Amino acid sequence: MALLRGDEIPDLVSARKSIGHSHVLPPESRVPARTWPILCKLLHKACERLRSHGLLAGSLTLQLAFPGGPSWSAETRTAETDSTLVLMRLLDRLWHDRPEPRHPLLQVGVVLARLCEHGNYTPPLFPAVTDPVATTDTAKHRRLDATLDRLRARYGRGVVFFGSVQESRDQAPMRISFTHIPDVALEQD
Repeated sequence: MALLRGDEIPDLVSARKSIGHSHVLPPESRVPARTWPILCKLLHKACERLRSHGLLAGSLTLQLAFPGGPSWSAETRTAETDSTLVLMRLLDRLWHDRPEPRHPLLQVGVVLARLCEHGNYTPPLFPAVTDPVATTDTAKHRRLDATLDRLRARYGRGVVFFGSVQESRDQAPMRISFTHIPDVALEQD
């Protein structure tokens, strides 16, 4: 009724709940050895977006779909981080725990959730005790990620990347989703 009377109603501000990427694999990339680099690239893209929004993630979910069969997903939690290296270690752990490790895959995806802003984050008192995957040298990880992000923003995503992404350079290109319009500078392949 308020809109009918000409009253302005402010838009609701929604908080971002997760950041993720998924990709349907082409037939030649459905074997696990060729799928892993694509999955790494998806995680790298999600980590870049996470940092661009000034957020940290407290969980990582790996999603897999098998041809003609069921899908599988697993989640792991960690102390809030935006470090690509820490999240890659967690992804590696989930990847090795997947069912049917030799079975071909149809689709892969990663989701970063339990998000919080940098300003609302309180680091754990004993990081090695709460999460053995997280290293104590987070300042070094931040500098590395910031440097890589700056290089990619200036010269394009393909200029520098972790070695695990090498074989997926032509896979999982930028797409426009239903819920996210990509920032061209951030999403360049």
